[in-house]
Amino acid sequence: MPDLAFAAREYLARHGITAQQVADRMGRSIDYVLDQLTDERPLGVDIVLALAALTTDSPERVSAELASIAATVADPPEVDSQAMRRALAQEIGAQRAARNMTHKQLADLTGEPTDAIARYETGDLDVPPGTLRRIAAALDTYPSRILLAAEHRTRHNPKA
Repeated sequence: MPDLAFAAREYLARHGITAQQVADRMGRSIDYVLDQLTDERPLGVDIVLALAALTTDSPERVSAELASIAATVADPPEVDSQAMRRALAQEIGAQRAARNMTHKQLADLTGEPTDAIARYETGDLDVPPGTLRRIAAALDTYPSRILLAAEHRTRHNPKA
């Protein structure tokens, strides 16, 4: 069975679209969109229509591209949870460093303890969804961009 959520995430990456842009276009919460992009909720027609509007393409073309992506990756590679945790940790650290931000500065912006930020970046502590949203906001990005970059890291360097 094709993984439409994976295909939708790949479509977003290929077209430089964020989940937040889709949510804004749909007039829905980011959680609603992320649920569809992670298979918590079936991928809906409303996402296809939003993608069509964002790419100025027809819904039929978006559907065809999603189907094509899903067909070429009928079985997306499994992502080991430990590898994903490490990749998420690396991505948070990389984005913080790219902004010349210290652990303390990020902690102050998120309301998290400084030691928790450091532990998120080492992968010693899972990043709860609400915390990831606050971290992304403090880094002036979207949670979906951090997650997609982390997923990309695991697919291209699963041992890192």
